[in-house]
Amino acid sequence: MQDKSVQAVILAAGSSSRFKTGTSKLITPLCGQPMILYPVLLLEKLDIPTIIVIGFQREKIVEIVGQKTYKPRYVTQEEQLGTGHALLCTQHLWEADNILLMNGDMPLISDEIITTLIQKHLDAQAGISFIVSHNTDTSIGYGRLVEHEGTMSIVEAKHFTATPEEHPLVNAGIYIINTEFLKKHLREIKKNEVTQEFYVTDLIELASSNNIPAIPLEVPFDTLYGVNTLQQLEKAERMKKKELVDHWMTHGVRFENPKTVALDLSVTIEPGSIIGSFVELRGNTHIGKNCTIKSYSILKNVTVHDDTIIEPYTHQEQQ
Repeated sequence: MQDKSVQAVILAAGSSSRFKTGTSKLITPLCGQPMILYPVLLLEKLDIPTIIVIGFQREKIVEIVGQKTYKPRYVTQEEQLGTGHALLCTQHLWEADNILLMNGDMPLISDEIITTLIQKHLDAQAGISFIVSHNTDTSIGYGRLVEHEGTMSIVEAKHFTATPEEHPLVNAGIYIINTEFLKKHLREIKKNEVTQEFYVTDLIELASSNNIPAIPLEVPFDTLYGVNTLQQLEKAERMKKKELVDHWMTHGVRFENPKTVALDLSVTIEPGSIIGSFVELRGNTHIGKNCTIKSYSILKNVTVHDDTIIEPYTHQEQQ
């Protein structure tokens, strides 16, 4: 449970134009769970009150989140004018001393990282604290932390012209910001002349240039991987699946060929079971103890009782 002086804002209003599917990436399943639910349920676990900024396909996002017991509040961003504008739209709901801001497309971020960021921010009494990671690949499309003459700033990927080796830290898009600092400086953000958007990242330079503590927290890049394209979705799902497979292996489950298995987040497997190659375990499937699920089987919302052998190419699905 986190300090009650923190509340969160999830940015979920964008049109997901780089997905090119015509639908919001945030309603797209990743290991069986819509992407928007990863940050929502993480914040619920941490007991942090949450506001979700919605816009594109807002009804579907509200419907998906509403299927859970957790009830955040919603703010509609009618025009997508950037992250700074999205945060400004929530100002009338700010009630805590600090605002935790994060994107809705970060399925790999852990509660440990969020907890560490909050604690570091509170301990330093910072104006703004934010997550960065070492990565010199310019194709990933992340803004970069640039330090010049004692001042820090984030340069968005589309505006970055220096070499990544000189500025190897990328911005993750997760911040915690002192509310009083926000009230004083958020409206000072200027519209970018190229994109016509207001960037919340400009707050880092505003804090740094005014000698207000701006604290970066460096974490491994794989934990903050965001999803903007279908290629990034595939990679994120692969990483999440490996995380799930590793979890079940540490609990006594054998995977004959783990790279070929499809595994949803809501699946449970008891110790002693063996999962064959190219098996798909979907939905609320439960595998009992000492079961063998042979290759190419597909199970969705199925309960497999202890000591059961599922033959190859079995397809079972329940509503």
